Amino acid sequence: MKTVDWNSQAPLKLLQSMPTTLKKKNIEAIQEVIDRDKFQHSKRLQRDLCGVYAPFCEGCIKTLYCPCAQSYIRMKQAEGMKIEIAIADDEPETVKSEAAEEAEEKQPVATDEQPAAEEVAAQPPAEEVPAVEPEPQPQPEKKYIRIAIARKKR
Repeated sequence: MKTVDWNSQAPLKLLQSMPTTLKKKNIEAIQEVIDRDKFQHSKRLQRDLCGVYAPFCEGCIKTLYCPCAQSYIRMKQAEGMKIEIAIADDEPETVKSEAAEEAEEKQPVATDEQPAAEEVAAQPPAEEVPAVEPEPQPQPEKKYIRIAIARKKR
């Protein structure tokens, strides 16, 4: 995967100035530095560079809190840098995407009147009712349109 010529020094300098155990505010600061550079490159190239911006994008888990920063930190840990991520239990580590939240809302919830999906699957199939085919509708006459292209005289 080809990456952009990204500013690898800015997040590294910031990371080196931080304690070895990174808290939420440290991770947010690294994310902000990476986002700023990624945004500038995205604007210049006129496309979203998420996933192809830098070498650490290959190992990115987009559902994590500050995904770019955490992926960058994991890359630096793999290179031998002694740093740890310490996000408290009461702070969210993952952020659900809007699509995941909508899918959860749309899933049916079993009520007393409505059996759960497992119960429905366990029941024997009901008698098959023969399908009634609708009467064919008469097709309207097709009209064809001819499109001409004007050519410029030389």
